[in-house]
Amino acid sequence: MSHEFSFTHTVQGVSADAFTRMLATEGFHLGLARQLNGEALEVLALEVSKTRAVFKRRHPLNAKLPGPLQKVVKDSLTLTRTDTWDIERLVCNCNFELNAPIRMSLKLTVEPGVQEFRMRHDWVVSVNIPLVGKVLAGVLEQDIRGQAQGELAAFDQHCRAQLGQ
Repeated sequence: MSHEFSFTHTVQGVSADAFTRMLATEGFHLGLARQLNGEALEVLALEVSKTRAVFKRRHPLNAKLPGPLQKVVKDSLTLTRTDTWDIERLVCNCNFELNAPIRMSLKLTVEPGVQEFRMRHDWVVSVNIPLVGKVLAGVLEQDIRGQAQGELAAFDQHCRAQLGQ
């Protein structure tokens, strides 16, 4: 059973046009991923053009897992993330693969404004563990929301740094 939730984030001081130009560079994607994930980041694929960007990477997760999930994941948790940006439409589909019975996906939709843009985050989380999957998906939502605050602050900073602000 899937658990869905959404939230929005506004990036101030960066136009959607400037963001579109950033998305069309490898440096933007690599710089942000390294800022968020550090040296443990393993780049599996990065293809960027003026209309499309695909970035696949892997890194270990330092997550505290709820008891039932901890029993299933005996080794450290590893995340493989693939982002596929349609740069012209400003839409990104993100797929997250874990070495656990968890499936997550995220659709990012950029809504342009004047010297700002809004990003809508639409998440789908599935935990395939009988009886407790739905509850654990709700716990993961809270974890995602909590981590998103720090990651989105870093995202804002990275965007402004690309503009020299």
